[in-house]
Amino acid sequence: MKRWIALWLAALLCLTACGAQQTAEVPQQAAEEPEAGTPEAEPVEAEKIEITLGGLAFDNSLLRQFVNQFNKTPSAYCVKLVDYRDKAEDALQAQQVLQTEILAGKSPDMICFDSGSREQEIDGISPLPLIAKGLLADMDSLIMKDSKTDQQKIAIWDALHEYGGLYLMAPLFTVKTVYCAPSTLAEHQNWTVQEYLQMEAALGPDQIMMYYMSPDEFLTQIGDRYMRNALDLEHASCNFDCEEFIGILNAACQVRSYDTAKQDSADLNANDGSFRSVPERMLDGSLIACAVELRSPWDVSFDRYRSGGTPMAYIGWPTPDGSAGSDINLIFPIGISAQTEYAEGCLEFISYILRNAIVLDAFSGSPSYLPRRTQALTAANEQGSKWETEEADLEQMYALAASCQNLAYYDEAILNIILEEADAMFEGNATAEEVAQRVQDRASLYMMEQYG
Repeated sequence: MKRWIALWLAALLCLTACGAQQTAEVPQQAAEEPEAGTPEAEPVEAEKIEITLGGLAFDNSLLRQFVNQFNKTPSAYCVKLVDYRDKAEDALQAQQVLQTEILAGKSPDMICFDSGSREQEIDGISPLPLIAKGLLADMDSLIMKDSKTDQQKIAIWDALHEYGGLYLMAPLFTVKTVYCAPSTLAEHQNWTVQEYLQMEAALGPDQIMMYYMSPDEFLTQIGDRYMRNALDLEHASCNFDCEEFIGILNAACQVRSYDTAKQDSADLNANDGSFRSVPERMLDGSLIACAVELRSPWDVSFDRYRSGGTPMAYIGWPTPDGSAGSDINLIFPIGISAQTEYAEGCLEFISYILRNAIVLDAFSGSPSYLPRRTQALTAANEQGSKWETEEADLEQMYALAASCQNLAYYDEAILNIILEEADAMFEGNATAEEVAQRVQDRASLYMMEQYG
C-alpha cells in the first residue's frame, strides 16, 4: 500500500512539473507566433545619446536640415541645436554668451563658428582663441578610425590643417582668390609683394593693375596674410616690429588707387558697343587682376563665358614670401569641444554631413567631400544659364582648392589696429617704422588679453 501511495505521489509531482513548464513557455510562443487578429507590439527603440551643437541664428539655416536628417538615421546619437541668439537681446550679446560659456567649461559638444542664418547679417565667433587655448579637439586621431572620411576624400585637407591639427570641418566651402589672364599666371605664379610693385610700375597710362585697389585694400589683403605668421597663438605673442612688416607698410604707400567703378559706368553709358567685361580686359592687357570668390564651378564657367571662351587663371593674392595667396572659406565650420564626453558621436555627425552635403544652388558653396563634388556641377547646370558648366571647370576649381594652404580666418581686431595706425602714415604724419612699433605695442596687449 505504501509503495502504491509513493508511486501515486511521484506521478502527481511529475504532472505538476510538466504543467508548470508548459505554462512558462506560453508567453514565449505567443510572442513568436501571435494569434491572427492580435496587434503586433511596437519594437522598443533604445534611447539615443543627445549631443549638442551650439551656434548663432539657426532659424533659417541649412544646418537645421542637416541635423534633422541625421536624427532620422539609426545612429546611437541625436543632435540638439542650441541657438545662443535666443539667449540674448542682440547678436553681439549672443556672441559674448557663447564665448563665455565655452571658456567657463560649459561648452556645447560641438560649435558652429559661422552664423547659421542665410538671411540675417549675424557674424559667428572666431575659432582662433579656442584653438590657442586647447578648447577644440584635434579630429585627426578620430578621422583615422573613420574609413569613410579619410584624407584622400577631403578636397581641402591642407587648408584645414593650417593650425597644426584638424580643429574644424565643414560640408561646403568657397575659395577666395584673385584671377587674371593665363599669360599673367604663367609669368608671375607665386608672385610676391615686391613683384606686384614692379609690375605696377611698368604699366602704361591706360592700364590698371588691380580692380578696386587702394592702399587701404592692399594693406587689408596683404596684412591679413602676414598676420598668419606674425601671430603666435600658443604663446600669445606677435611680431610686427620687423623688417618684413615695415616692407608691407611701405608697399601699401606705393600702390595706386583705381576708380574702376567710374570707368565701368562710363563704358556702360557709352552705348557704342565699347563695353568690355573684366575677363576681356585681362586678356587684352588693360587690366591685370581682380579679386573673386569662387563659390562653385559655375563661377569658373562664368568667367570663361565672359572672356569669350578662354578659361581664366587663378593666381591668388601676392604674398611677402611668394606662398599660396588663395584661401578656403568654410561654410558651416564645426569644431568639437575638447570638453565633450562624446567626441566619437560628434565625429559621426560631422562625417555624416560631409558625406551628405546639400548643394541648394550654384551659390551656396561646393562640397568638401570629394565623392560629392559632382553635386556642385549638377547645381551649376540647373541655374538655367546661357552657357554650360563643364567637367573642366569643376576640375579647375577643385585643383585650386587642393592647393590652398590657409583658411580665411584672421583676427579682425588686430587688422583694425593695423589700419588705424596706418592712417597716420597714409596722411604723411608717421613713418612705416613708427607705425610698426605702435602696432606691435597695441597688438601685444591684445594678444595677452585674448590668447594668454
